[in-house]
Amino acid sequence: MKTAVAGLAATHALWALSLLLDGQRYLLKPVIPPLFAIAHLAIALLLTAGHRTHGHLLATPVLTYYTFFVKPFEPIAEPQTVGILGVTAALLVREIGKTPAGLWRLILRLGIAYPLVEWGLDAFRNPAHFKAYLSVNPITSRIIPAEALDYAVTWLGVYELALASLILSGMLEKAAAAIAAATFLAFTAVAGYPLAFPQNITLAAAATLHPSPPSESTSKTARLIQHG
Repeated sequence: MKTAVAGLAATHALWALSLLLDGQRYLLKPVIPPLFAIAHLAIALLLTAGHRTHGHLLATPVLTYYTFFVKPFEPIAEPQTVGILGVTAALLVREIGKTPAGLWRLILRLGIAYPLVEWGLDAFRNPAHFKAYLSVNPITSRIIPAEALDYAVTWLGVYELALASLILSGMLEKAAAAIAAATFLAFTAVAGYPLAFPQNITLAAAATLHPSPPSESTSKTARLIQHG
């Protein structure tokens, strides 16, 4: 849990820096950089100081606004925002603690899987975009030959959708979590700022929570300990 919260705090702090130091990127978006920088910095400070509920409560409307009014301007680059909203909502539900135990885990899985689903589907809907990006990215352009771009885009889409399915199903929990965290970190290294860094930090950290319900034996043990 601490890793996920630290990942959220880091993402919000880096977003605040981006808004302050790279404000020209937001000229075509309905965002006031100084105002939103203050909001992100406040969220990061609340999470770092241990006021998790207040931090998640402040982050939720900001991320909801981004999802409906900012994301449509960059549909390829911004699916992580929806994922981070899911992670934030899941942790908020967990903090409140008055909902079914499995609800926050379901929301968390949805948040982690959403970017993978959107990326995977878009690889099939808009392969030209992916081919153009892979051909000019300084890392992928050296690894993937031009004649193999079509295959690379197809297999990338298949991989992302398959991984999302594993996460949503709860199957191979630890393996899927480790693969998801490694995938988000790899995408961060390849895509860099602003496409993947800093937002993938939260998704990689959240994947380490292993968001499936505890086993029956674990639940019974916990109840026995609780009742002495």
